[in-house]
Amino acid sequence: MNNINLRCPMPHCNHVSHNQFELLKHLNSNTSHPTTLHLADQSTCNQHNIFQCCQHTCPTSPTRFFSTLHELHQHNTTHHPPPTPTTITSSNTTTINNNYPQTPQSSIDIATTIIFSLSRPGAINNWSSGINFITELLQQQHVPPDFRNTWRKHLRHQKRNKSNFQLLQAAILQSLSTIYASNTDNNDTTSPFWWLQLHLEMLILAPTTTAQNNNTIQPTISDRITAFQSGNIQELYQTAMSCNRLSTNNDPTKRSHIETAQKAADSDQMTIAVTHACTTATIAKINDTNIDIVHKLYPPPVINPGHRPRTLPSQPFCLPGDICQTIRHITRHKATGVNADSTDSFMI
Repeated sequence: MNNINLRCPMPHCNHVSHNQFELLKHLNSNTSHPTTLHLADQSTCNQHNIFQCCQHTCPTSPTRFFSTLHELHQHNTTHHPPPTPTTITSSNTTTINNNYPQTPQSSIDIATTIIFSLSRPGAINNWSSGINFITELLQQQHVPPDFRNTWRKHLRHQKRNKSNFQLLQAAILQSLSTIYASNTDNNDTTSPFWWLQLHLEMLILAPTTTAQNNNTIQPTISDRITAFQSGNIQELYQTAMSCNRLSTNNDPTKRSHIETAQKAADSDQMTIAVTHACTTATIAKINDTNIDIVHKLYPPPVINPGHRPRTLPSQPFCLPGDICQTIRHITRHKATGVNADSTDSFMI
């Protein structure tokens, strides 16, 4: 690294060093960048073969940059040791510890140990039938529910239900963490819990049908949380899938304008009925004279270039602290819908 101009990885800094020692001295100085060290460009650090402590707070700050990966490991071992095993406690003082034996366990055993322990005293454990039901669903084609909006907004009005819902989220994540810690190659064991994580909002916060409106919202959510803790997944799934939207278009799309006008008139929509009755334009037919226009509307799909091989980072980036607690206290912003496919499923 001698006789080479090394640019400072900090944004808007024009400092240039001639070797790695000068660059480290500049970065670890009290006067250079004491408050903006977290903005360092990691790609530039990789080019200069320097390694940064990425913890949020560091007792050795501003000394956060090191010349070798071994020095960074020693720094993390001394000043940022792994967090102690944390616990998840429910309202009935049942404790879940993440210090489980490193032996492979079945999905039913893990669900019983972690999720069922959140249930009330005297509850019946039905996780055997619950896991079997999820396994059968995974073999079938996915059928989304007929509704889009859930009762997520009503959790803000009842702290107990919100806390219990978040405990279920944390318990599912704890189950996945336990499986990966004991056996990282067994996807069959993790599949039911990933399904539960992505369908938790649908099972607990699905709106009710007209025939089910015998109870208020908050007691209904509480009963569903209790059923989920006991493993009654089939009952919750069938209840959620039985709810339909208030208006559903089941009519065929191919219909003459006279039939459409008559249907609008039967619904007392006279303006729409007159519009359809006076429409004389017919559906355009596709033939050899206009097939080129159709082809221009639908260009050929882009060829999949494939996936680039995954490259390992030059230094590990660890998430400090309890991840479950971090997710539970994250800002409430997520997309509408019950079938999440990103980290939005962790937010509530």
